Amino acid sequence: MSACLSNNGEHGDVSQLADIEDDSNAKLEVCVSTYVSGKPFEGSIDIILKLLKNVIREPENAKFRKIRLGNPKIKKAVVDITSGTELICFLGFELKDENDETWTIMELLLEEQIRLIKKATLLLESQPVLQVSPKSENLAAASADNIDAKPESKPINRQEASLYFEIIVRSCVNQ
Repeated sequence: MSACLSNNGEHGDVSQLADIEDDSNAKLEVCVSTYVSGKPFEGSIDIILKLLKNVIREPENAKFRKIRLGNPKIKKAVVDITSGTELICFLGFELKDENDETWTIMELLLEEQIRLIKKATLLLESQPVLQVSPKSENLAAASADNIDAKPESKPINRQEASLYFEIIVRSCVNQ
């Protein structure tokens, strides 16, 4: 993504800029849906929304652009959920180690990143999510109705999986 952001001035054609924005929107939608499909615990989306809204509200405030991944609430809401860290990194945060702790830090905040973060908050707010707490998940698994039930297998959407893989690779390369 940072490559796209840093190259925006090089594109003279408006249609190329629109293609880049459409591509970013599509990848953002995949990141958000992958995160949501990772069955975040109750309240985890609210935690990510709070982090993102703080950045939007005060983009110049460096404390809102730095997230300690070792924080128990952050770890549970972001790190432990499928694609949580990838979503944060896609939005412009970079993984860094400081004082034997892992952080995500957004050094510079560009207008394009603010727009992307706003879109992410809208997508997260609009997700029809059945958030499951670990306790209720264990109870559901132990219920009599589920003991004899076979797990439902779902086909893999290879196009979505390929796009997701590409996002992860690009976020690693751009760091």
